[in-house]
Order: sequence, then C-alpha cells, then structure tokens
Amino acid sequence: MSAIYIPPIIVEILSWLIVVYGLIGVIVISIGAGYSLFRFFQCIFMRGFRDFGSTLDRVRIDLGRSIILGIDFLVIADIIETIIRRNYYDVGILAILVIIRTTLTYFLSKELVMLTENKKRK
Repeated sequence: MSAIYIPPIIVEILSWLIVVYGLIGVIVISIGAGYSLFRFFQCIFMRGFRDFGSTLDRVRIDLGRSIILGIDFLVIADIIETIIRRNYYDVGILAILVIIRTTLTYFLSKELVMLTENKKRK
C-alpha cells in the first residue's frame, strides 16, 4: 500500500471510534438477544404453548432485526479499521470479515422479509 501519512491524533480518534462502534454492535446484539429470550419465556409461561408458532416467529423477527443492526455497527468498525491498517494482510482479513458479515446480514434480511410476509398472511 502507498504510504499515506495519517496524523497520530487522527489515528487515535479512529481507534476510539472502532472500539465505540464495536461495543455498540455487541451491546445491540446482546440487548436484542436478552429481550427476545425474555419475550420467548414470557410467552411460554403466560400463554403456554398456544400460538407458539406465531410467537416464535415474532421473537425470531425481533432477534433478527437486532442482529442485523448490531452487525451493521460491527461492519462500520471494520471499515474504519481499514483506514489505519498499513499492510495488505490486515486489510485482507478485514475484507473477509466484512464480506462474511454482509452476507450474513443479506440472508437474515431475506429470512425476516419471509417471516414478516408469513405473519401478515396469518
């Protein structure tokens, strides 16, 4: 890669942004998973197993949305990290991570659309 000078203060700010966006992504996924788990158990204990399929679909939709949002924040952190990396190996690893996360987001989005359409039909 060509040697582009980035002032140390900018590198420091970008490093903090990477940490912040990464933490936001993990927190969003964790809160979404906790909320979905709570809703799942609440439905089982409050209603029993009636409307279990419908409830499970709703929980999956909520969980999927939080995972997608969390992955988006993690991808943002990865993109910022490519700015401060100085060798092809690190950029290659980051590119692979972004591709995997973007592919995962794509397929989760497709499944959420399918679940939402099925829920509207019922």
